[in-house]
Amino acid sequence: MTLEGILNLGNAIFLIASSTIPLYMAWKVKPSPMKTLSILLTSFILVHGIYHLVAFLEVETLELLGEAVIEPLSWLLLFAFSIYYARRGG
Repeated sequence: MTLEGILNLGNAIFLIASSTIPLYMAWKVKPSPMKTLSILLTSFILVHGIYHLVAFLEVETLELLGEAVIEPLSWLLLFAFSIYYARRGG
């Protein structure tokens, strides 16, 4: 196991664990822009955590899936979060 693998595992654990906070907020808040923001933020954090978990596993086909699908999806969710925040949340 390389240092990069250990760092990817640590990132995956922390990201997936930290996604519980905005998930809890989305669950408790009534439908509003804050709920949508929380859902978008939770989605980004979870998908990005899954990307790091896939990178940790170091399986060639999964790494290709992570680089081609999961990472761009996480950045798309972050971009959607920032656009929604700029228009409705802030």
